[in-house]
Amino acid sequence: MNTPYFSVIVVSRNAGDKLKETVESILCQTCQDLEVIIKDAGSTDGSLETIPQDPRIRLICRKDAGIYDGMNEALSCAQGELIYFLNCGDVLHDSRVLAGVRDAALSFAGSSAIFYGDVIEERTGQRVAANPQMSHFAMYRYLPCHQACFYTRDLFAKRQFDTKYLVRADYEHFLYCVMRRSGGERSPTGSTGSSRSSTLREGSGPCTGPIWWSPCSRSGRSSPRESTPPRSMMR
Repeated sequence: MNTPYFSVIVVSRNAGDKLKETVESILCQTCQDLEVIIKDAGSTDGSLETIPQDPRIRLICRKDAGIYDGMNEALSCAQGELIYFLNCGDVLHDSRVLAGVRDAALSFAGSSAIFYGDVIEERTGQRVAANPQMSHFAMYRYLPCHQACFYTRDLFAKRQFDTKYLVRADYEHFLYCVMRRSGGERSPTGSTGSSRSSTLREGSGPCTGPIWWSPCSRSGRSSPRESTPPRSMMR
């Protein structure tokens, strides 16, 4: 079996029609180089019966200790080069999202990286913009939405989500990757075209590649849209 480029992880428990809606938005992507890992904690509402039949879907059904424990279980099975979490009720903006992310990420092949973007709130239509540069101050004020972040798989190899946090464990892991494991000091490196970049000084690993900004949109709660020239933070 060839290694997929994307592992899209969906955690669920009695999600109703939202599970099917989320999975269908993944399967309709023009980039078909993906696997979908559904980690279900024991749904009894019939939602699992609505999942489309597709060989790229892997279903794990067993109880867990909460959403982050469920995500960790799915991570242990993930084979893709980029890891993406999409919660039930969240959908990708259009069919070109993953293709755009892949095209941009290939420029940084071999680097540890987090690719992130904006979200659009479905109920209000409001765009919630992520900061194009992740300085210490930016991360203090507002981290990118978890459902708008793509991680290289190695960032979870030694440390997954810390399940002692009942909420915001995803944000804590983001900070761990960027600051504790990378040193966390920022210095400018100039710009190329419309892109702006900065670097993290020498640190202990593993986030050696870009943190990349691209527009995203949110149809359920959050989801990325096609890419534009990246703004990146690199070491």
